[in-house]
Amino acid sequence: MADTDTSPARTFAGHKKQVYCVAAVGSKLFTASGDHKVRMFNLATGSLVRTVGSHGKDVTSLVALKDEMDSEATLYSGSLDKSARAWSESGLAIQVYKGANPAGILCLAADKSAGVLYAGNTANHVVSWNMRSGVAHMVLEGHTDHVRDICLTPKGIYTASNDGTVRLFSKATGDCEREFKLNASRAFSVYITPRGNQMIVGTTEKSLIVLDIASGQEAATLHGHAGPLTCVRSAMWTNGYVFSASADGTVRRWDLAKNACTCVYKAHKDWVRFLCFHDGMLYSASDDGTVLCWKITGGLGGRAAI
Repeated sequence: MADTDTSPARTFAGHKKQVYCVAAVGSKLFTASGDHKVRMFNLATGSLVRTVGSHGKDVTSLVALKDEMDSEATLYSGSLDKSARAWSESGLAIQVYKGANPAGILCLAADKSAGVLYAGNTANHVVSWNMRSGVAHMVLEGHTDHVRDICLTPKGIYTASNDGTVRLFSKATGDCEREFKLNASRAFSVYITPRGNQMIVGTTEKSLIVLDIASGQEAATLHGHAGPLTCVRSAMWTNGYVFSASADGTVRRWDLAKNACTCVYKAHKDWVRFLCFHDGMLYSASDDGTVLCWKITGGLGGRAAI
């Protein structure tokens, strides 16, 4: 039986509509919202610091990067206004990214070492740009419906789509190298375990699908959520646990070794859209307009062993 934790450590409020995405760097928390804003909060106090930037439509995705030598984080936001933008945390507009045939952006991922920004969109493909210059890099094609999530790995780029598949693309050529067909109508999120041997997919069928990547075969299906799964994430220090967010308003923690849910985090009043980890804490973004901070319990620690 899963434990239930109903006591978030902190609440971050300030958006007028749903919070689609959240990222934490240093002492700051950054959020992207349906109110068209990117905002910055103080992690320690939960207080709103400033509005960093804005788009013409919903801001659906966000990446925050900061080098040790940098005084400020650089934020990358993606929007349904068909653009991605780069900002300094102080609110300075740095770059605008648009494709030749722009479409609404649903997800972002950044390859910091290569200097490439990737965006999944409503035109069923992934576009990419040089992060510094804004020059188009390549387009990843093959999906037949919206691209919902991107997971970057040393072996390539995994993408989850409303077409019910996950695809693996080459970073070098942009070619589709593999297609994983799921027993689900839509794939909302994809996560690859640190060893690169398992793929975890969040689906609209209220379940997590665990696949063996080498064979492409389904290893397990994990049930427990009462709504579509919007996000699947983990961190190097969570000791093999994977976390899922759902339209049922909860976050669940899964032990993949036992294929079991070991904890349920309840407090949001609407869909939970996105999860991120920072300094031993879990942050969940929701349609209720808030981000909640959870202290992760259960003896977690060390490098993930899956």
